[in-house]
Amino acid sequence: MEKYMLGIDIGTTNVKAALYTYSGKEIFVKSATFSLHTDASGAATQSPEEIKEKVFQVIKASTAACAKEKKEISFLSFSAAMHSLLLVDQKGEPLSPIYTWGDRQSEHYLKDFKNEKGTSLYHRTGTPIHPMSPLVKLYWLNKDHHEMTQSAFKYIGVKSFILHQLFGEYFTDHSIANATGLMNMETLKWDEEALEMAGVKEEQLPQLVPTTKVLEGMRPEMASTLGLNPKTPIVIGASDGCLANLGVNAVAPGRTALTIGTSGAIRTVTNQPMTDKDERTFCYALTENYWVVGGAVNNGGVVLDWAKERFFDQQSVLDITDPDEDSYDLMMEQIETLPIGANDLFFFPYLVGERSPLWRPDAKGSFVGLDIHHQNAHMLRAVLEGINLNLYSVYTAISEVLGSDAKEIMVTGGFVKSDTWLQMIADIFGVDFVVSTVSENACFGAGLLGLLALGEIEDFSDLTDLMPVERRVEPSKERHQAYQSHFKTYQALNDHYVQMLDVMKK
Repeated sequence: MEKYMLGIDIGTTNVKAALYTYSGKEIFVKSATFSLHTDASGAATQSPEEIKEKVFQVIKASTAACAKEKKEISFLSFSAAMHSLLLVDQKGEPLSPIYTWGDRQSEHYLKDFKNEKGTSLYHRTGTPIHPMSPLVKLYWLNKDHHEMTQSAFKYIGVKSFILHQLFGEYFTDHSIANATGLMNMETLKWDEEALEMAGVKEEQLPQLVPTTKVLEGMRPEMASTLGLNPKTPIVIGASDGCLANLGVNAVAPGRTALTIGTSGAIRTVTNQPMTDKDERTFCYALTENYWVVGGAVNNGGVVLDWAKERFFDQQSVLDITDPDEDSYDLMMEQIETLPIGANDLFFFPYLVGERSPLWRPDAKGSFVGLDIHHQNAHMLRAVLEGINLNLYSVYTAISEVLGSDAKEIMVTGGFVKSDTWLQMIADIFGVDFVVSTVSENACFGAGLLGLLALGEIEDFSDLTDLMPVERRVEPSKERHQAYQSHFKTYQALNDHYVQMLDVMKK
């Protein structure tokens, strides 16, 4: 009988469960959305009960799909978003909402970390000092919500909360723990100085286990509710970013993964923890032998959507084109008519603060070089180039940390639907871009990690047969050289812009 594996990815706004054969064929995908609560204070929180309900919903749908085919799930493996934080009492009941990576309520305490101690913490934990980090969140909660922290029994993440429902114990994997800013990468233990800074004790945190840990002893009543055999192995898994790399086969040397959706991220894998002298990149565990070095940006497709609403006059274009043509395609056609650099117009795309490479939640967007001759189309091209150049600056930081460039970049996300966007960013990076056929990268990565954990594969050395390539995009050498000159100016202006941010804060 053919074996099925189930990868589950708990994201920021939805959860997905994807069922695969061991040979990588996608059988079934189920997703469910949940609310993200935001407000003017910088809050970005979720309901733990709603997430639990939706996670169980997609698992039950997956087991039902298997039962219909008279098959059984061989194992489950979990992926989850990084940097989540939840306080629970002795009964495991939530005392707080889930604070997501996007929560900025701790921002005003960043100044307390901008010193040698903060730099040392970064190099030991691999997590940049930023409001996304549970380290900084805990510091804030202990300062401003002391009564709540005094009542807390455990400080956990969203994956630990779900696993506690299944097993009655608190676990966290090295990958998720790494992204808290509380785990020492060299020892794979909770970092004493980080715990002291956060104001927590080791016994208040989940038990640290490898990402390949196989959990057994599921509560029989939970197994029955979810339609699972109580003996079904559950692999704890890793974080979504690390597993997304695995899910597109960007694990071998020379391969990098790039994702652009609402936000964006670029990551590569190395065989040891590595940090950046300028603190621009993160480093998180995939397994004890694989580490992911990269950077995530807040400003991806959300910025292009903003620009489209303001600078693209769809009606005037439709007067001379096919009314059925997609508006994004029409906008890209306008962008393509303009030269590289949009006639010396630069855009810094920090509309929603920024993570890598600045790690400045207070960053703002800005046009530089604007003059009376620039039209809306110039603004659109400058915005798209700004998004791409910002990601390229993250890529160059990663290359400096590793001491080498990528030979090819595996790309995923909504942007791959646009030939214009894909070609532009390939030209900027000067590297072949490879579009994979895998749709749910983190779910598939979770499944592959499960195969390793259960001894079905020996390593990740050759996953090519499991992930066929859809297409390749080669950069233009001529355009890459032009963008290299443009990027030097962008970087110089950006350095001055960061100094200007400090002036604006005063």
